[in-house]
Amino acid sequence: MPLCLFFTNLKRSDLPEDLEERMAKTVSDVLNQPVEWVFCMSHCDMPAFLAGSRDPGMVCQIHAKVIFNNEALAKESFPKLFPVLKEATKIPGDRIIIEFIPVEDPYAAIGS
Repeated sequence: MPLCLFFTNLKRSDLPEDLEERMAKTVSDVLNQPVEWVFCMSHCDMPAFLAGSRDPGMVCQIHAKVIFNNEALAKESFPKLFPVLKEATKIPGDRIIIEFIPVEDPYAAIGS
C-alpha cells in the first residue's frame, strides 16, 4: 500500500481540491499499483524554512514496499512526479522535495 504524504507551508485553500487524487493516480502509474491501494494525505500550513526562505515549499514523501531500493527506478520516477506537484501547487521545482522511503513487507499492509 503506497503512502504519499505532503508537508507544506501553504494553506489548504491554496491547494487544488483534487491534489491527493491527482497524486494517487500518478503514484499508481509510477509504481504500477492499483489506485485503490494508494493513500495520499496533505499536512498544510506548517511552518517551514527551505532553501534560504519561508516562500512556499513542499516535501512529498512516498512510502512503498521496497520498490525504491532500485536506484534506476527511483531516478526515472522523479520526472513523472514533479510536473504534477509543480502544476498543482504553483511551487517552483527547486522548492519541492520528493523523498522515496522503502517499507519492508512485514511493516505495510491493508487491513481487511
